[in-house]
Amino acid sequence: MRRALGGPVAGRAAARVAFELPVGAAASTPRILYQRIPNEVEVGTPWPLAFESGEWEGRDGTRDGPVIIGGRYSAQWVKRDGRWLIRSEVFVALTCSGVGCSLVAVP
Repeated sequence: MRRALGGPVAGRAAARVAFELPVGAAASTPRILYQRIPNEVEVGTPWPLAFESGEWEGRDGTRDGPVIIGGRYSAQWVKRDGRWLIRSEVFVALTCSGVGCSLVAVP
C-alpha cells in the first residue's frame, strides 16, 4: 500500500505500525484522527463487490480539531460469508494546512 502522500508501506505489520504511536512516545504526542466521508457506494450485480468513494480528512488531535490534511479516496469491498470486507483502498492527499503541510510527498 502507499500512504496518501505516496510513501510505500509493505505488509500488514508495517501498515499497523504506520497508524500507531512510536514505542515510548508520550501520551501528549500529537495525533492525527482520520475520518472517511463517503459520497457514493455502488453495489455490483451479479458479483459480491461494491465500490465506495468520497473524501477523507485528518484532524489535529480530536474529532473536533482543525483539519490539517485531506483528500479523496476509493475503496473496493467484497462480500464474504454475509459480511462486507474492504479488499483495497486508495487515499490521495490533496489539501493541507498547518502541520499537515510539513509532511513530505514521495515522488
